[in-house]
Amino acid sequence: MKIPRAFLFFAVAALGAISACAGTTLFPVVVDNRWGFMDKAGKLVINEQFERADDFAGGLAAMRLGKNWGYANTSGKIAINPQFDRADAFSEGMALVQLGHLFGYINTDGKYAVNPQFDDATSFSQGPAAVKSAHKWGFID
Repeated sequence: MKIPRAFLFFAVAALGAISACAGTTLFPVVVDNRWGFMDKAGKLVINEQFERADDFAGGLAAMRLGKNWGYANTSGKIAINPQFDRADAFSEGMALVQLGHLFGYINTDGKYAVNPQFDDATSFSQGPAAVKSAHKWGFID
């Protein structure tokens, strides 16, 4: 399906306004069912090479290749190998990841800051992150 130019222009303009707040300059875009990234001008700057991609945060974007999620840098190179069942955006220097049925947190180097051990979890937000273990919710900092 071809996207009308008017819609694409509106989408790029809206993303440009959002990026001013978020500090990012690249946005995920789908081309022929593959994901890449465009800049504020609507130019494709990272070729459509991913099966799914999310917004950049902390210089990295979660992306899926095959069944696994990892992270790409702003050049489109894989920074953290796809190895997770789920990968969220970085927040406060850490990203929530899922491996099997357990959740943990990695740093921007891809090393575990908190090993997968929680039944459910949320991303860090203004300090703590909510985690669930043994049917009880709590917070970690």
